[in-house]
Amino acid sequence: MSMATFAIRNPSGIGTVIVVAINGLVYVWITVGILQRAESVFSFVFWLAVFVLYMIILVAVVYRALQAPTVLQIDNKQISLNGRTVQADEVKVLLISGYFRPVVGIKPVGRRIVPVPLSFRFAEEEDRDIKEIERWAEENRVKLSYTPFVKWL
Repeated sequence: MSMATFAIRNPSGIGTVIVVAINGLVYVWITVGILQRAESVFSFVFWLAVFVLYMIILVAVVYRALQAPTVLQIDNKQISLNGRTVQADEVKVLLISGYFRPVVGIKPVGRRIVPVPLSFRFAEEEDRDIKEIERWAEENRVKLSYTPFVKWL
């Protein structure tokens, strides 16, 4: 297989956005309750810090989802994306999650979850591009699994 190039995007992360937004609202509610009851300053500062942390995560997920498409390059024995090159023998499993807008995750050997830079969705012609990555996995004897997967943020 010669080098093939595909346009990819970051996963939308809509599920993460919803969960973080709901948690953020709960923490606002808790923080307001603490202010109204005039509880300890420590409690207020703690819940405020948790809220700020959730808002930082929310901004990061939205920023990542709105980034411009990048390029995935598949070569005989390696995959390059987002400035990282992963050799076929460094890949524990290729994970594909979803049907209509599938998300692909590359789980490296020795990792329990998929690193964020190694998860993506194809920007164009998803069916054709999924077939190409399946063929690459078969040629390089990389395990392929159609299952939902966890990625760090």
